Amino acid sequence: MVYCGSTCMQTAAFAVGDGGPIARATARNPAEMDADMADDQLTPETLNAAQPKNMAVAAKMREFLAQGRWAPGDQIPTARQLAQMFGVSLSPVLQALQILEKEGLLLRRARVGTFVAERRAKKDLLAFITATCDLEPYIHSLWGFEEEANRRGYHILFCNANRVPEHLAQLANACIEQGAAGIAFTPPEGSFYMDWNRAFYKGVAEHGTPLVAITSQPFPEEDPAIISAAIPDGIWQGRRMAAHLIDQGHTHLAFLYGRWSCTIEDRKQGVIAEAKERGLPPVDVRSVSPEELLRTGEVYDVTAMLGDWLGQDPPITAVVCCSDYAARIVYEHASTLGMSIPEDIAVVGFDDSSFAPLLGDGGLTTIRVSYIEMGRSAAELLIAQINDPGRPPRILMSRGELVVRKSCRFLPSQVESDRS
Repeated sequence: MVYCGSTCMQTAAFAVGDGGPIARATARNPAEMDADMADDQLTPETLNAAQPKNMAVAAKMREFLAQGRWAPGDQIPTARQLAQMFGVSLSPVLQALQILEKEGLLLRRARVGTFVAERRAKKDLLAFITATCDLEPYIHSLWGFEEEANRRGYHILFCNANRVPEHLAQLANACIEQGAAGIAFTPPEGSFYMDWNRAFYKGVAEHGTPLVAITSQPFPEEDPAIISAAIPDGIWQGRRMAAHLIDQGHTHLAFLYGRWSCTIEDRKQGVIAEAKERGLPPVDVRSVSPEELLRTGEVYDVTAMLGDWLGQDPPITAVVCCSDYAARIVYEHASTLGMSIPEDIAVVGFDDSSFAPLLGDGGLTTIRVSYIEMGRSAAELLIAQINDPGRPPRILMSRGELVVRKSCRFLPSQVESDRS
């Protein structure tokens, strides 16, 4: 595996959608090449009766490429112009274009035209770009991605954009220049980046480079998926954690946001759904995220929030935190109040981060998300897309497993009361 930092390819610093290897492919105008092809019709003498016309057209076009008549970066004539030049119908030309595109010799951009590829993709090279500051889980996904890719005969080019969107665009284009056959990436997360991510996905897709995301933030439901992705199954995770607490006798639950993402939203909805299905009171949802303040105008002080939860009648007995990082914040504020976890309130999280076993006296109960599995899934999706460029986007979801530690406790009196 080769490592590249966010500044190692500044010579290739052009933004997706506004430049890059495909957008620069306008060196020659198609009209300038018409005169060169006046004698290039496929006559009965040059056509092999045993060779389909689409294959004959593809062979002729490869000849042009080998001779340099179509140089890297050139926009080639339209399909209708090619049909006229070669003296054939439109259908075999369209089929020939598809053949050369799959071979990596041509690149087609929607509503723009067809261009000669500047650098044919190296069939054994994949790029993995991380743009998130949450490096711990996504480094694990890199391990899984590299393991699966290596097993299938691929090498990996790894780049870190340091959560700077412009660096991610630069590195993506640089990887294309280096001949990467496809790109897996972990996008910057949070509501601040939603619009930028959407534009980036579409920009790379227009380049024709296979793209797969490893993320906890796919598009919201109102946006159709335009790339494949490996993501956590947030609904299942939320329901599984809520079920564990309810089975321990907790009937009044709270959910705490730390930052917004689609997976965190799904975890919240899973907790709410499980509580409702079990006939419990509504889940008390709060947020300590600055992003949530911008989205909804509501954000809560954790110390005041804990006091409020314990002061309710009946009190909140368990708080489901959106991540282990949010749970750590609760631990810190509970300590300043002299509160004991789990005696005063149970706290649980998600992701099984490296510090989770060390929190409090006995560690944090959490859902362990297999980011290694997500990395393997991303490699599977990316290689499948490389082998079949026309396949529709797919989403592979990873559930994880419940890890029980000592941050929550059994409430026998509550269970007995409910049974009576």
